[in-house]
Parts: sequence; C-alpha cells; structure tokens
Amino acid sequence: MFSDGRPVLDRIRFLIRAFDKKLTLVILASILLLTTSLPLAAGPQATEADKQKTIRRVAKYWIQVGAVQYKRGLYESAEQSLLSAQKYQKYLSADEREKL
Repeated sequence: MFSDGRPVLDRIRFLIRAFDKKLTLVILASILLLTTSLPLAAGPQATEADKQKTIRRVAKYWIQVGAVQYKRGLYESAEQSLLSAQKYQKYLSADEREKL
C-alpha cells in the first residue's frame, strides 16, 4: 500500500485505464487524419476527369444549339454557336469534331 491508503492494484488499474483512453484517442485521431487526407490525394485526378467531361458536354451543347439555329435559318447565330463549340474541340471525339 501507498501512503494514501490505496492498494497498488488500484493504481495499476487507474494507469491502464488512463493509457487505454489516450491510446483510443490516438487511434481515432489517426483514423480521422487518414480518412481526410486520402480523398485529397485522389481528388485532383477525379476533378480533372470531371472537368474534361463537363467541357465535352458544353461543346456538344453548342453543336446542338448551332444545328437547331441553322435549321431555323438563324445562320449568324448558328455560326457563333459553332465557333463557341470549336473552342472546346480538343475535348471532342473524332466523330464529334467531324460533325463540328
């Protein structure tokens, strides 16, 4: 026994419980850190692919708008729409570029 009257086993149990709480906290903090940092590593690649897909959709939209305008006889507007699509032609497939 120690001078305060508590047995040694009580002190050991207290230290083990304190260590368990700290260890649990460290493990949870590590998991949190890993889960927040892993998506950041893959993020730029995913966003670049999404960006290219979005740009391709914009180009296809301008092609469709230009085609509708051309059919309606709005030739100057159709030309402007197709010129807008032409800015994004590197994101189009070969068939889509040919259509443009």
